[in-house]
Amino acid sequence: MRVSHGTGKCTLTPGTPDNVLQHLLCWWDRCRLTGGATMKPSLSNLRLHKIAYVILALVLLAPFTLVPAAHSQLPSQQEFAQQLAVTLVSLTSPVWAGNNAALEVTTTARANCQIRVLYKSDPSTAQGLVSKSADKQGGVRWTWKVNSRTPRGSWPITVTCTRGSQSGTLVTSFVVR
Repeated sequence: MRVSHGTGKCTLTPGTPDNVLQHLLCWWDRCRLTGGATMKPSLSNLRLHKIAYVILALVLLAPFTLVPAAHSQLPSQQEFAQQLAVTLVSLTSPVWAGNNAALEVTTTARANCQIRVLYKSDPSTAQGLVSKSADKQGGVRWTWKVNSRTPRGSWPITVTCTRGSQSGTLVTSFVVR
């Protein structure tokens, strides 16, 4: 395919379907530059334009096409039954570096829960960020001191609770100022 925008010529080599989209784009540029289509309305040009429009439509609609995945990302009924709910009740945010932060969740009664607070890429080793068991009502609360040298920013917190074969995770974040 030869495209010459300066002269306004768009030539398509027959038998090269991969160039049809380029031909359409060249034709579109020609229309914009000249104020209208100046191609001769021959049968081959009309056929090529129809093909180009179909290819253009497929290219534009491809991101919206639903393709079934080989392995569904949705949990099976058995996996869904094994999920524990972990719900945020309260969180200290924002918190000033050097002060205490607290997080409270509810989950299944007597579930074992772990908390992980990340600063940059390192997990916090602050006292109080230990595994805990939910009470009879499913409540769990952690309190820890945010180091005075902790950088300002938003930092992720992950709480994972398990009981038997069931588990659930809560991901949230808090702001240090």
